[in-house]
Amino acid sequence: MAKLEITVCDVCSALDRSTTAVVLGAHGRSVALDLCDEHAEPVTRLMVLAQPSGGPDDVAPQIVTLATDPTRRGPRLRSVDGTPPQHH
Repeated sequence: MAKLEITVCDVCSALDRSTTAVVLGAHGRSVALDLCDEHAEPVTRLMVLAQPSGGPDDVAPQIVTLATDPTRRGPRLRSVDGTPPQHH
């Protein structure tokens, strides 16, 4: 028996979209979300704005971090005991 695990966007829950694991942190608190490309896009834009320009006084704000886990893209098949299913 196989187990099918699907990770969906925490905002829209669309089954047909791949997801990216995103960790947001501010004021000593952090949250982990799975977001589709559409809903991760504002976070990605913030990441670009947070890039330091290289000057000595430039410090990138540590507001947002983006963690991409390529194994989270698409459905994953696992057997009941957690191992990948055997193909016959």
